[in-house]
Amino acid sequence: MEFKERLAFLIEEKGTNMSAVSKATGIPRSSLHNYLLGTEVGLSKLIILADFFSCSLDFLVFGASEGTLDDELEVVQAEIKSQGLYEIVLRKKKIKKESE
Repeated sequence: MEFKERLAFLIEEKGTNMSAVSKATGIPRSSLHNYLLGTEVGLSKLIILADFFSCSLDFLVFGASEGTLDDELEVVQAEIKSQGLYEIVLRKKKIKKESE
């Protein structure tokens, strides 16, 4: 799947459209349209889109993960339910000085 297909997928998954994405991100609708046609996207726009869609840059650019951060959150929550949750506590302790 190419970037343009992932972008279309995310727009559909979020139940939105290019006009709404444009308004929310400040990216012109014409640019979004061009991205869907295969035009290259600059890093600053990729960051904005990843933030808007709550997905990783890896997914957006490479398709490297399963999808959105919500999907990843569900996996983590399921892991917590099945394996439990650990708490790590850090406390500052005074160190006793050795007598000379």
